[in-house]
Amino acid sequence: MEAGQDNERWIDRHAITFFVLTCFGFSWGLWFLVMMSSAGWIPVQVPLNPYGSFGPAVAALLTLWIRGRRPAVSRLLRSAFRFRTNPRWYLFSVLSPMGLSILALIVYSVVAKKLPEPHLDQWYMIFPIALLILILGGPLGEEIGWRGFLLPELLKRYRSLTAAGIVGMFWFGWHLPLFWMEGSSQQGVALPPYLFWIFTESILFTWLYNRTGGSVWMAILFHTGINTTYYCIPYVFPEADASKLFHYSFLGLNAALAVIIVILEGTDLGRSDDLPRKN
Repeated sequence: MEAGQDNERWIDRHAITFFVLTCFGFSWGLWFLVMMSSAGWIPVQVPLNPYGSFGPAVAALLTLWIRGRRPAVSRLLRSAFRFRTNPRWYLFSVLSPMGLSILALIVYSVVAKKLPEPHLDQWYMIFPIALLILILGGPLGEEIGWRGFLLPELLKRYRSLTAAGIVGMFWFGWHLPLFWMEGSSQQGVALPPYLFWIFTESILFTWLYNRTGGSVWMAILFHTGINTTYYCIPYVFPEADASKLFHYSFLGLNAALAVIIVILEGTDLGRSDDLPRKN
């Protein structure tokens, strides 16, 4: 009995550390197998697969199971699939990434003095692509961990803006192997702009989490909107996608939205009284 109590006290004190180590260990372990296979360092061909993206979810569920067993896991899963919320947050989650991309395209068109020609002959493919991205492209596997576990844990100790920055730090670090993995969406992307983007996005995610009463589902949907937009732009507007002007315009607009939210909502980013608070 005492051993069990000691174990529970340890996981309470080190829950974030345990989560981070499990998360990175699970994802990086799978990704490094893929990288070693591509480099010919192991005799088995390991294909690029989406399973590494579930590292944050696996770590969150394992940490909560050790700490609180089934009730703790059930609370997280209910939040991850709690669909009822104000429709405006659905609109924000789905449309804001697309809206920022359209604004970036306008900036590109004005500065470059030419309109990029859209390729919309298979526009209907966005729906199955979005569904596939939601399940296997990162949102489901990541957000159960980042916004389902890590963010609320940090909100018990820090103000929302600080918590967003810490989540952003781990979120960025977790992605690092993908920058050198052949076939990943991060391959060849410059690290500083990506880091800047991650931190501004973390502010938006934290604000959305606060404003929806801690809805992990809204974070999953917002992540899906971002990744779907990112995936589709090269096919719909290949000319603009090849331009640094478009991408830096998008980064700037994203940062401007984050700054506006901080100005309007303060450093607690609209956190309500029923959410975890700094002690």
